[in-house]
Amino acid sequence: MRRIAAALALCCGWLFAQTQPLLLQNAAQMSGMRSQGELVLRGAVKFRHDSSTFTTELARWNQNLDQVNCTGGFRFVDPGGSLSAESGVYDRRNEKAMAQGAAQLRDSADLIRLSGDRIVYDRRTSFATAEGHPRLVAIEADSSDPKALRWDTLTIDARRFEVDRNSKTARALGRVTVLRGALRVSCDSGVYRWEEETMELSGSPRAGVNDVEISGERMWIDLEKRKLRHIRVERSATGQQRAEERGTGKVQYSRVDGDTLEAWFDGMRVTGFEARGAATGRFFTDENREYVNRADGEFLRLDFRAGRPRRGKVTGNAKTVYYHFDEERLEGRNEAIGDTVLLGFSESRIDNVQIRGKSAGGAPASGIYYGERKPGAKPDSAAKARE
Repeated sequence: MRRIAAALALCCGWLFAQTQPLLLQNAAQMSGMRSQGELVLRGAVKFRHDSSTFTTELARWNQNLDQVNCTGGFRFVDPGGSLSAESGVYDRRNEKAMAQGAAQLRDSADLIRLSGDRIVYDRRTSFATAEGHPRLVAIEADSSDPKALRWDTLTIDARRFEVDRNSKTARALGRVTVLRGALRVSCDSGVYRWEEETMELSGSPRAGVNDVEISGERMWIDLEKRKLRHIRVERSATGQQRAEERGTGKVQYSRVDGDTLEAWFDGMRVTGFEARGAATGRFFTDENREYVNRADGEFLRLDFRAGRPRRGKVTGNAKTVYYHFDEERLEGRNEAIGDTVLLGFSESRIDNVQIRGKSAGGAPASGIYYGERKPGAKPDSAAKARE
C-alpha cells in the first residue's frame, strides 16, 4: 500500500506540474470566440503562469495550442530575470518564451545580459539560446586598484549563444571575440563561467593584453576579482612580449614556444612565462634580424619585472646561443650546453649566461665562444626567429 500511495503521489505531482493553467490577469479589450479557441487581446495585456508573468499591448491567444502570440511588445518576467523584445510567443505546454526583434535576456541582478535578434528561453531548465548578432555582457564594478585592468564590463560576440543560468555558463559559437579592459580574445568557440570568472577557448584562440600576445589550439583564462591572473595554452603554444628600450626606443621581443605554455599576470602586466615540452625562447628586435639569442630545452621559465624580462631558466638538455656586442660592434657568439642554463637580462636583452649540470649523455656542461667582431654591426640581440 505504501508503494502504491507513493506512486500515486508522484503521479499526481507530475500531473499537477504539467497542468498549471495559463491565467489572463488583465486586458483592456477582448474579442473572438471561445468556442473557436482563439482570443484577441488589446491594451495592458498580462498573463501569469506559475511564478512567471508576461505583458504585451496586443496578443492572440490560441487556447487549443496553449500559445500566446504577442505583437505589441513582449516582456517576460520570472524569478531568475526578464526577457524583452519587440514581439514574442509563449508556449505553455513546453514552457518556452520565444522573443523576436531586439531581444534581451537579463538576470535578476541585471549583471548578465544576453541580446540578439532572437532568443528562446526554457523556464523549466533556465536554458536560453540566442542568434542573430548575439552578444553577452557581464557587468562588474570598476576597481580602484591601479594594477587591475580598467574594466566594468566583459563583452562576448559570437554567431550563437547557449546560456545555462543554473550552471552560470555561456557557450559562444562561431567567430567569437571577447573584450574586457585591455584583454582581447578571438577564437572559434568558448565557454564563459561567470561565477568562477574563467574562460575555456578552442579553435585557434588568440589572447592579447597590452604588450603580450598568446596563442595555441586550446586556451584557459582565469580572472580573479577583475584582474587577469593566468592563461594556459595547449598544443602549438606561443607567448610573445614586446618592450621598448629605455632611451633608444628600440623594441625588444621575447618569444616563448612549447607544447604547453602558461602565462601569469598581475592585472595589466605579465609576470612570467613557462613552457614545457620542446620549449624554446627567442629574443630579438625588428631592427636587426641577422642575430637572435635562443634558448632550448624541455622546460623554460621566463620572469618579468615591470613588463620587462628579468631572468630565465632552461632545464632538460638545455642549449643557448647568445650574441655579445660591445656598443655598436659584434664581439662574438656564445653557445652553451648543460642540464640547466640560467639567463640574466638587461634592458630586455640577454646580459649573461650561467651553465650548470651535465648535458645529455652525461658530458660535462660546456660553453664555447666564437669571436666574430664585425665593424658596424648593431648591438641588438634581435634576429628573425629561425625555425
